[in-house]
Order: sequence, then structure tokens, then C-alpha cells
Amino acid sequence: MNHRKNYEIFAFAVIMILINYVGKTVADYYSLPVWLDSLGTVIAAYVCDPFCGAVIGLTVNLSYAFTDPVTLLYGLTSIAIGLSVGICGRKKLFETLFGTLTSSVIVTLFSVAISAPINLLVNGGMVGNAWGNGVVSYLLERDVHPYLATAVGEFYVDFLDKVISLLVLYLLIRCFRFRRKVLEHSASLLAALVFASILLCGNVAHANSNDLNNNNIQTIYSSDNGLPCGEANDVIQTNDGILWIGTYAGLYRYNGSEFRLMDYASVRNVNCLYVDEEGRLWIGTNDNGVSIAIHERIANVIDVSSGLPANSVRSITMSTNGNYYVGTTKSMTVLSLDGGLNIIAEIPEIVYAHSISAGPEDLVAAVTNDGEMFLIRGTEILASLWLDASQEIFTCVEFDKDGILHAGTSANHVYCYDVSKGKFEKQEVLSCKELNHLNRIRFMEDGTAYVCTDSGVGYRAQGSQFRVLNLGEFRNSIDNMTVDYQGNLWFSSSRLGVLKLSASPFSDIYRSAGIKGSVVNAVTKWQDDLYVGTDEGLDVIDLWFNKKTENELTELLSGVRIRCLKVDGNGSLWICTYGKGLIHAQKDGTITAFDGTGKDFGDWARVVIELSDGRIAASSDLGIGIFRGNHLETTVLYEDGLSKSMILCLTELSDGRLLCGTDGDGIAVIKDGKTVGRLSRENGLSSDVILRIVEDPVERGAYVVTSNGLCYMDGEDGISFLENFPYYNNYDVWPLADGRIFVLSSGGIYVTERSELFKTSGKPEYELLDSKRGLNVALTANSWDYMESDGDLYLSCDSGVYCFNIHDYGALRRSYRMKLSSVYLDGVEHELERGETFHVGRDVSKLEIFPEIINYTADDPGISYYLEGFDAAPTVTRQSALASIIYTNLPAGT
Repeated sequence: MNHRKNYEIFAFAVIMILINYVGKTVADYYSLPVWLDSLGTVIAAYVCDPFCGAVIGLTVNLSYAFTDPVTLLYGLTSIAIGLSVGICGRKKLFETLFGTLTSSVIVTLFSVAISAPINLLVNGGMVGNAWGNGVVSYLLERDVHPYLATAVGEFYVDFLDKVISLLVLYLLIRCFRFRRKVLEHSASLLAALVFASILLCGNVAHANSNDLNNNNIQTIYSSDNGLPCGEANDVIQTNDGILWIGTYAGLYRYNGSEFRLMDYASVRNVNCLYVDEEGRLWIGTNDNGVSIAIHERIANVIDVSSGLPANSVRSITMSTNGNYYVGTTKSMTVLSLDGGLNIIAEIPEIVYAHSISAGPEDLVAAVTNDGEMFLIRGTEILASLWLDASQEIFTCVEFDKDGILHAGTSANHVYCYDVSKGKFEKQEVLSCKELNHLNRIRFMEDGTAYVCTDSGVGYRAQGSQFRVLNLGEFRNSIDNMTVDYQGNLWFSSSRLGVLKLSASPFSDIYRSAGIKGSVVNAVTKWQDDLYVGTDEGLDVIDLWFNKKTENELTELLSGVRIRCLKVDGNGSLWICTYGKGLIHAQKDGTITAFDGTGKDFGDWARVVIELSDGRIAASSDLGIGIFRGNHLETTVLYEDGLSKSMILCLTELSDGRLLCGTDGDGIAVIKDGKTVGRLSRENGLSSDVILRIVEDPVERGAYVVTSNGLCYMDGEDGISFLENFPYYNNYDVWPLADGRIFVLSSGGIYVTERSELFKTSGKPEYELLDSKRGLNVALTANSWDYMESDGDLYLSCDSGVYCFNIHDYGALRRSYRMKLSSVYLDGVEHELERGETFHVGRDVSKLEIFPEIINYTADDPGISYYLEGFDAAPTVTRQSALASIIYTNLPAGT
């Protein structure tokens, strides 16, 4: 470096800082048991001097200090790493592998000696790495001294981290000194590392593709579609499956099909809701205290006149000893239902508790409006806590299943505390990324934690990183959430209403990658990226990192309409465009355009396929071109009798004939480069507009998609119209070797069996995948889709690309509930008590039953019913067709 210019040294320093930053980002994102934030530091310390290494290490900590001031303290550790590595380099320890490993031990000991006290000072002994935190927690549970526990946890992460960093330095030194001799081996090692990283990223990307951001159906309920008030303060489900939405306009009941405002005299507005273990619904109001509903009827009301400190109720919970804690705008009140509803204590120190959570061993945590957090057992306050940060306060609390208290803040942090000893012992601090002001933390049975905030919703599954849900415009003032018995997630917003999030077999690739929607005409996979042809150009999606990327092709085809994409057996990509002809992109980066320049091929290329002999056939506005490699071999022009209409599709049959589906001229048959025949309506086609021809993998023949139906061409060119198929505006057919057939249409995807299509009578049985199953976009007509070997089918849609697996698309809900609250006997309503027998008198002649199907999915489940002793067989119908069940002229009897 003594011989380098100042700008070269500066550039070197910037690169080392970026290496540290990228390493830390990767380690955090994938929850690795290492830091990876000191590789740039150790390289700089060796190449320059110890002081330079220390400065570069400290710079990274300074950059993080703007968002997390605590990281500035760990700058001391970075300085120690830079100095110790630089000194070891001066001592020639990196000349041998043994010396390098010895240095890693020395650097680790310096790191642990400095970091462990800082951990105890600012982080409760936690290391800040999930793996190291696990070691610390394990030791603390076994009464190991806190300093020893945090030192061991720090060593657990630091040692592996320093060994990796210094071994990389050692290899770089060897490569630099003996690059001619070692370069090839180092390159092989580097290639192996890169390949392993790619596999890791690919696996993570595949896992990410199945997260909630990709596979869900979002439905917002507001003043436009059922929830008249358009806002919601809380949402909860009672044991019978009914959802309750608390609003400033009152309490609403929802069964999946109807919102009903409950006419309760004591409930005119709702702040909070709570369901206890017995299924009672506790309703905290803004000005009438607490009402308790049992079987949808108000059983108790407690307000100021009954001893409640204030009529405005903000939070309710029940402790493990059976007492109820009610936070009002004044003090907290403890209630009991033993011997009737009564107040047993008041805790005046806790004022305006807007968040309460019950934990194990009768513990209760509460947060007040000014940000003070309390720990209570019975009526005794065990501890209280304020945050040290001047601009951050506690806003919500929630216990997880292990009894760890999670406290959200007005910023983007969740503080985790062990309160088993009756005091707050901090374990770790979690970040919620860009979300801020946490309103509610909710834990699912599988350990997944959801965070509702003023700026959106995030979640963290066990063993994974925190993710922010892409909820579109629904990301303002989200206060609470619940999950219904069918697994749908519900979020309430005091500004936007209620959002339902349902699982779907379909993934929205564009939304997941953060790409603006566009009409897609073709999709394929090339060089491990997803290539998407749209009306406005070419989109390339890096599936490893789930993001849009740019290359020479995207720049070349910007603003160009792309109609078809095809990857051939040699790994080349062929692109049909409107305006630039046919583009041939080879693996080595060579790009060739075949257009109207030579008058042999047109500027408007429509479809391209690979023939069995490896040649390429493509249609344009002039006819069909046959290509071998990168050369146009022969052409079949429209003017030579090929067709009078544009060719929309090409298919090569196993006998070598090329079938050309046209836009109004039937099917042209080409053999050995010449037109040898034509098939039209006279031959049995339902239309002469041919959208797709797909060879049958089961028997010799082909499916033909016309503009008005589905046809089948047998091995002797006999064509029959499959008139029993229930839909006519179809786009494509994907027949499988197991006999299943997927028909893509404007109405969705019809899934049926091959045998059903050829039934001589009756409509074929089928399953429809449409908006009710998550395909809430329209498929693009005349588009070209792509299927992976594992069955993932990528669909061209009017707003992007959707994907689902043909082996795993079944209905995600198999459970439905029915509620029967009352019956009408000769026009008079009679209530039914659950679990009790109801007797119909012998004088009753008319029985009316109104079953309520509680279903929050888009499915329309089948229902059967019968009156035992009266009906000879069950009546079968659908939920959508079921209104009431009426029996008349009932005979006397049992």
C-alpha cells in the first residue's frame, strides 16, 4: 500500500467496509451462527496496518449507530480485532496454517473479553445472535454465572467466525503470492463455494416462495362491502366459530356471509374484546363499562355504578387463577365470577392500561398509556419498568407459550424478558424492520408470532427471520388480530376496517418480487432466472433472491411486446417479438435478430417451438421459418399456400408432421417443409380459429383448443367436438400422463380426468380453480406458460405471473361448522339450548329450520339434511342454495 495512490487506498478502504457490511447482512438474514462482519477488517489490518484495520472495523459500527446507538459500544470489539490481526500479521503468524489458526484463537479471546461485559451491560447478557443467545439461555437455566454464560455464548459465535475470516485471509495471501501455481486450485475452491452459496440461496428462495406474502387471498371488509362503519378496533372469535368485530359504531357479528349489528343496550361502541375459557364474550366499551355476553345475550354489565373506576375500558384478560383484569382510563380493576360478578380489588398505580397479557403462575403484565410496564401477581405489583430510550416507550405486551414476556415499543423493537423470578430479566431485543409503533403481538399454536403495528403487519416463524406482510394499501393503524377455526387470519384497523388473509395454492410471483403488474404473454425459465414476456418488454426475476434484475436482453427489448419464449435443447433462448422479429440469445451471450431486413422472416414473430431433430420452427407475419443453430434454413410462406390467416400455434406430432393452428383458416399440415393438407370445420373442428394444439400423452392423438370449444383429433386425423365440456372460452390444455387434464380458460382452470372428457352423456366432473381458490386474476389469452419438472406451473396473467403446483392444489379447508340457534313451530320462534333435547309437540303441523353455516372460505360446501322418521333419504344441496328447511303436515309420533 506504500506504493499506492491516495484514491486507490480510499477505494480499497471503501471495498473493505462494504465487505463487512454485506457479510453482516447475509449472516443476519440467514440467521447464521457467525457474524461475518470482520472479513474486511482483517484484510485491511494485514494489507495496511493495525490502525487501518481498527478504523475500518469501527466505521461499520458507526454506520449502524444512527439506528441503534448500542452498536457503537461494540466498536471497541472491532478496534480490538483490527489491532490484534495487524499485530499477528507483523509477527508473521499468517505464514503458516498453524499460525493462522493460532491467530484466530487470539483474536477470539480479545473479542470475547471486550464483548461479554458489553453484553451484560446493555443486552442482559444476550449475545445478539440467535445461536449464541440459545447457548446463554441454556446456561442461565442451569444457574451458571451470568458472566460465564455470556462469555461462553460469545465464544461459541466468535470462534467459528474468526476461524472463517482468518482462513479466508490465509487463502488470499497464498493466492496473491503464488497465483500462477495456486490460482487454478483457488478458482476451483471459489467455484465450489459459489455453487454451495447458490444452492443455499436457491433453497431459501424456494422456501420464501411459499411464505404468506406469496400464497394468500386478501379480502378487505369496509363500508364498501359489508362493514357499514368502515373501521374496526378489535376482532375476535368465540368458541362457536362466530367472529365479532368491535367498532365505534357498535358490535358486529359475522358468520362468513352476513354482518349483523347487535342491538345491545349496554353496547353502543367497542374498544376491546376478550373471550374467556368458558366461551363468554367480554365487551369493553368506550362509555358503558364492560358487558358480558353468553350465547349472544348480555348476562352481566359492570360500570361506574357497580364500582368500576371508569366507564372507558381499554383492555381485558384472565389470569391462570381465574380472576379478570380490566384496564380502564383510570385504575386497573380485578374482577371475579365466583358467586357472581364482583370487584375484588383495585390497583390504583396502574392507570390507563391499554395492553394486558396473562402468563404462567398467575402472572399478569400490563402497559399503560404513558409507556410504563408492570408485572403483577394477584393484586401485588412485583416490578415496573420504563425504557431508557428517550424517544421509545412500551406499547403492548404478550406472553409466549414458554412464559417469556414480549414487549413491543413505539419504535420497531420487541424486548423479550424472563419474568419467572418476579422481575424483568432482559433476554434479547428483536427488530421489526421498517414497521413502527407496535399495537399487538399475537402468538399462534405453532410458535409463529404476528406483530400488528401502525404501519403494517409482520410475522416471525420459529427459526426464521422476521418478515413484513405485503398487505397492499391495508397497512395503517392495525390494532388487533385473530385466527378463525379454518385458519384464516383477520386483522382489524381503526382506519381501514377488517382484512381477511386466507391461504391459497397460488403464488403471486410479481407481488412477491415487488414488481408492478403487467400483462404477461409468455413465461419460461432460463439460466436459473424466470423470463417473462409482457406487452411492455422483458422482465427477468432472480428466483434466488426473489427480485427483478436487468441484463442486455431487458435493455434491448424495453417497450417491445413479447409474444412467446422458448428454451431449446442447447440452452439457447428464443424470443418472439412484435417489431423486432425473432431474437436468438445463446448461452455465451451472443444475440442474433431475425427480422424483415432480409425479407425471409418478418418483424412480427408470434410463436416458436423446437422440433424433434433439434431445429427451431417459428411463425411470423410472412410465414414459418425453420432454423438450424443460428441460421435460417428454410421458409414456408403464406403466399406459397400455407394459410390465409396468421399462425397462432405450432405443434409437431410424433409422426413428424407440423400442425399450424391459424386465426380463421383451420389447421395447416406441413411435412418435409411443404404444406400437405388442411383440417377445418368440414373435418369436425368446432371453429377454424385454432388457439392451441397439444399432443395427447396417453394415446395417439391431440387436443385442439378452438375459439368456441374443445376438440380431439385421433391418430387417424378424425376430429370430434367435446361438446360436454362445460366451458367454451378456453386458452390452453395441459394433459398429463396420469390421465389428469388442466384446461386453462377465461373462467379459471378446469381440472378433470381424461375419461370424463369422453363421456357420451352428462357433463364431466371437474374441479374449478378460480378466484375462490386464490386465482384472483385473469389468465392471458393466447399466452405461453411454463411447467417445471416438479409440477410447478407458471401462469401468464393480466397482472403478472402466478404459480401453483399441479400435484398440490387441493382445497385447503376441510372443516365447516353449522349453528342452529332456534326453530319455528307453526310460525313461532323457539330457542334451542346446545346439548339439550328439543321436543316438537304432536299438534305442530309446520316446522321451519334455519341452519347457519359458519364458513369464512370462498368454498361453497355441500350440505345434506334429513328429518329422521320423516325423510326417506337425505336432501343434498350447497351452502349458497340453502335458505331454510321447511316441513309441513307433520304426523303425530316420536
